[in-house]
Amino acid sequence: MTNRAARQIQTRYMMTSTGPAGKTIRGSADQIADKYLTLAEDAQRAGDHNAETLFQHADHWRRIAAA
Repeated sequence: MTNRAARQIQTRYMMTSTGPAGKTIRGSADQIADKYLTLAEDAQRAGDHNAETLFQHADHWRRIAAA
């Protein structure tokens, strides 16, 4: 599969991720990364110790979206 074909799959198709809290997030890789980033920022403001894990999930999905 070429990078172009892989990119089309990642932006067009729904993907699913189950985060550290067991909550299922669906959407494109970009949408999932944005959701994790929002959750991480909210957790960080609240002083939640899971914020770093959520930032790592967001980074993971950004890398998938960029591939």
